[in-house]
Amino acid sequence: MRTLPIVITLIACLASSLANGAAYIRGASAPWGENTNETAMDTVFGAGGWDDLRMADGATPFTSGAHDFIFLEGGDSTANELSTYLTTYRTEIEAFVSSGGALLLNAAPNQGGNINYGFGGVTLTYPAFTSDVVAASPGHPVFNGPFTPVVTSYSGSSFGHAIVGNGLSPIIIGAPGDTNEGETVLGERNFGSGLVLLGGMTTDNFHDPQPEAANLRANIIAYTAAGGDLNLEPEVVPATPVWSIAMLAILMLLAAGLRRRAGHG
Repeated sequence: MRTLPIVITLIACLASSLANGAAYIRGASAPWGENTNETAMDTVFGAGGWDDLRMADGATPFTSGAHDFIFLEGGDSTANELSTYLTTYRTEIEAFVSSGGALLLNAAPNQGGNINYGFGGVTLTYPAFTSDVVAASPGHPVFNGPFTPVVTSYSGSSFGHAIVGNGLSPIIIGAPGDTNEGETVLGERNFGSGLVLLGGMTTDNFHDPQPEAANLRANIIAYTAAGGDLNLEPEVVPATPVWSIAMLAILMLLAAGLRRRAGHG
């Protein structure tokens, strides 16, 4: 009976289309050849629980409806690529957040200059190096979990290569005595119905202490994905239309019925 394999294939395709509500987008090369951002995504969403994409994919990750959370990274030698990407797809990226999406946008450039991050005129200023940073507010959720231990002060060479401009609520700032004391290295703002975090951080392999710094990066991802509410679980699966749920249920019932009929044939 050919109908049963067809139904099973349809179920598999539909189930696959409902998965992977989180994505990590980077440029043609990994910043500093490191995979610590990927490790942080695995920590939050589980291996295979997120999409590993490239800027060369265009605006599709922001327009397809397949993702609720996106981590867009443009550090090291991909900063110019990020600047071009943001200029080209700013409308789609901002619409994604405005309609309720969550975005972590970060770059610690090693090339180019300032980058227009958008979202009301936020500028990533480069070069602006930070070696020592602290929590702007120790009570902010990213400094409390869900991944621990985590502390409220960090050092690195460098922790950040850039700072972000006005219009943001600061999360991480230059520490007292740092060249960029008080400047925002990571900040956030609500934009429409969504949340965006904007930063100039290097990858966490440059940060101390460890494992606290790695946990902080995972907490930042979890916080953003949860829309700023860590009482919620980070969204791994995008919001699913009612018709999709109904169709999946019908197909599963149909497959079960066909199996019973095949067993009596």
